[in-house]
Amino acid sequence: MAETRSEIMRGLIQPIMDQESDFRPDAISEDGAVGLMQVMPEYAFQYGYGVPSLAVLAEEMGFDVPAETTDAAHQLLLDPELNERMGTEILRGLLKDQDGNLREALTAYNMGAPDYKKWRAAGADPKKLDKEARNYASGVFENYRRMYGRELPEFFPLATPRARPAGLLTQ
Repeated sequence: MAETRSEIMRGLIQPIMDQESDFRPDAISEDGAVGLMQVMPEYAFQYGYGVPSLAVLAEEMGFDVPAETTDAAHQLLLDPELNERMGTEILRGLLKDQDGNLREALTAYNMGAPDYKKWRAAGADPKKLDKEARNYASGVFENYRRMYGRELPEFFPLATPRARPAGLLTQ
């Protein structure tokens, strides 16, 4: 039986956390990415790709957001649940932007969308990626295989419009 879109997405988050932070909620990268999903505080309040702002997600979860600053984002992103939700929303936006190509969306997630766009505009030469970026998606795919004992699909099934129930069509 094929997995549903939401099952794949839920299952994908754990392998990403493993790859990004080794499941450490307090992880901070050399570049300043924070938490389980290694979200960049500089972009968290205005990410793009239809991704809700960190402030919106935080307020929905009951957090007080005093100001939309990098320092505030850094502090908010240390909360594991909020970090996971923000990272998941970013990944959803990137998957949509990449027409469901999971490998490309993961590469964009790892590089950061602005750097990924520059790389694509320059011809998307894999030789111009650093070792981490070249190996990142493969690492997530391997983590998924190790955790769940099955392959992760290369293309993520994007939502398709549902048909209107019979009898609701108007002339």
